[in-house]
Amino acid sequence: MRSFSSAVKFFGLLIPIIAAPAFASGLISGQELDTQIRQKLETIGLSGTPAVNPKRQFAACSSDLEISPLFGNWKTVSVRCPDEGGWQIAVRTRIEAAEPAAGNKAAKPGQKSRKVGLANPPRGGATQDEAKAMLHVAALSRPFKRDEVITPDDIIMISVKKANASGMFPQGDDLIGRKVKKSISAYRPVYARQLFMPWMITAGQEVQIEVEIAGIAVSVLGIAEENGQYLDWINVRNARSGKRVNAQVAGPKKLTISTKKY
Repeated sequence: MRSFSSAVKFFGLLIPIIAAPAFASGLISGQELDTQIRQKLETIGLSGTPAVNPKRQFAACSSDLEISPLFGNWKTVSVRCPDEGGWQIAVRTRIEAAEPAAGNKAAKPGQKSRKVGLANPPRGGATQDEAKAMLHVAALSRPFKRDEVITPDDIIMISVKKANASGMFPQGDDLIGRKVKKSISAYRPVYARQLFMPWMITAGQEVQIEVEIAGIAVSVLGIAEENGQYLDWINVRNARSGKRVNAQVAGPKKLTISTKKY
């Protein structure tokens, strides 16, 4: 009972504001959420087994749920109720079908698909041993200055010796959305030290804080007081009451509270 009452104190009057309409208009079950995610995946040629508890209940949403990919792929999706004061969760899809190769773009009708090319492909006469000693790593197609953000169109792959690849990025997708800390030349390997740490939540950012109470997912607007990576525990305060609590980073702009911690 202590964990329940502590969560109630933190969320305050939000519970009657959110939960009451949910009971009036019905609830969305985890099973229904699972079905909608599967249907969304099917529209893009994928299939999966969403990691959703079928018994979990969510507040009803008067608008259609918005389902979109997180982290640049469909392995994890964001499910959002766009209603005012609505909720948002991140769900692992456990997709079974292969996604399009990283760096490829969907081709328009009548066009061939474009792949990320190698800036310096191995020479045709390279020996098998020489080829094994090389590694493809990410580079940029143009010079970058501090605070610029890398997009998929900026990324190319170049070939370097494996022995020199420490701190580089063999997966080009790992650069998407990263902010540059030091100037980077074009067609040169990108090093981790040249980029800012990719915090999922940053101090001062508005976030949604969610807790499950009696089977109902309740959320409230909060302000993060620390930077945090995925699954980190950070301090956050209720934007309305100012009460501070420790919550876990569950996705972009989303934290969850475990009632077991109270």
